[in-house]
Amino acid sequence: MKFSQVGTIALIGLSLGLYGCGGSDSKKAVKKVEDKVKEAVLDGIWQSQTHGFYLDINNEQFTAYDVTPSYCIKSLTLSAFEYEVIKQSSVFNQVDEIAVDFNDIKIVPIKFNRVEKLPEPCQSEHLLDHQSDVFNPLATFNLFWETYQTHFAFNRFKRVDWVNDYQAYSNRISADATPPEVIMLIDEILAELRDGHSSFVYAQGEDISYDPRGELEQSIYTSFYEQDDIDDVDDYFAIWMQAHHQTRATYFEPSFATLAPHNGKLQLNMLQDNIAYLNVSDMHSIIGDAGLEDVEIADDVAAIHDIMNQMIPTINGSQGLILDLRLNGGGHDHVAMQLFSHFIDAETVIGRKRIKTDDGFTEFFDIKVKPAPGERYLGPIVVLTSEYTASAAEVFSLALLARDKVTFVGENTNGSFSDSLPKTLPNGWSFALSNEQYQDIKGNDYESIGIPVQHSAPLFAPEKIEQGIDAGIEQGIAILK
Repeated sequence: MKFSQVGTIALIGLSLGLYGCGGSDSKKAVKKVEDKVKEAVLDGIWQSQTHGFYLDINNEQFTAYDVTPSYCIKSLTLSAFEYEVIKQSSVFNQVDEIAVDFNDIKIVPIKFNRVEKLPEPCQSEHLLDHQSDVFNPLATFNLFWETYQTHFAFNRFKRVDWVNDYQAYSNRISADATPPEVIMLIDEILAELRDGHSSFVYAQGEDISYDPRGELEQSIYTSFYEQDDIDDVDDYFAIWMQAHHQTRATYFEPSFATLAPHNGKLQLNMLQDNIAYLNVSDMHSIIGDAGLEDVEIADDVAAIHDIMNQMIPTINGSQGLILDLRLNGGGHDHVAMQLFSHFIDAETVIGRKRIKTDDGFTEFFDIKVKPAPGERYLGPIVVLTSEYTASAAEVFSLALLARDKVTFVGENTNGSFSDSLPKTLPNGWSFALSNEQYQDIKGNDYESIGIPVQHSAPLFAPEKIEQGIDAGIEQGIAILK
């Protein structure tokens, strides 16, 4: 059902007129009318402008679809949202365009346009069943391939040509191919891409992903094979990690009680020469021990604000701040932006991004951060990074590039900036890919190469650890004192 702009404005005008009556009953009546208007206008078919999603909304029920040129399947990610979330987070840019804030998966709202009907693949034999017991290898592979061909943002950097390489890959999948054969082929493609936000889940707890760089992992393996005392590489890594933390702790001033509010994902200590040291281990689950998807982002953002309000007075009394992101694998960009807001005194453009579309990209749009209310730290910062600094921690690092008095020490970050676009495959499989390009304020793109440092200090340095030396902290102190 379509609603004319005149009809919509008339209904909204009726709701506004009710405000003149006064009293709580009148306000409740207004809210009911406004909700009814929104529900009525939301009813219909909506096509996303960028992410390959369709929404079919009807009488407080909705179904979400992942759609490619040839295939359609129910989106498990968007379908997990309640209708009430869709209604409350939808903003009408105009009568036939809405922006829906799926902030669990995207930092900016996804724009949808009203369309007459679902696309042909959603109304034919190409509508796939994500819970089907019948394995369809060709449809599974083609849906995966078409999604990457349409939405993957880094074709110019990678070694798979989605147009010219299709025949060579698809010829290896027959109508009789088994699930393991398809899994192996998808694994091979992801290995070629080495994209930090590309992944493939084919069973509970079974997934495939590849690091875009891998030098740090390689150095750990090389060191492992050069020794004979420890037989398991995971044990070797765990022992090294423990030694790293113990070495780091030797720099903390014993007279200062560590500040670690909430669950300790942010920990503040003082070093020699009155230098503050803030370790940020994650950009998610700041308020509890739950996993990445088990905490409301708004609660994490509020927790960051509370934590920084407790820490900033101490940091402001210091000679300078060492900000350690070396083991921060990311989380949510909203958390990163909230943290950054405590280090600026004016609205700051921290970079820009654009999103892959069916036929190219959107225009670049600026990412802006406003300063947090209350006391903030504006002094010098040394940022420690490594190849493990990834995702939202890299977006935070990108923001710090836009701030004065910041020095980067350590190793290039991981090179995984884009948000991860989640998609559904038949028979319970799912996958994700990078569909966005980030640039810093100078137009530099660090995807797959990472943000460079001004002073090198390797994270994995067995000879330094054996001497009780943290090279990153040592350089940070030398710069700030």
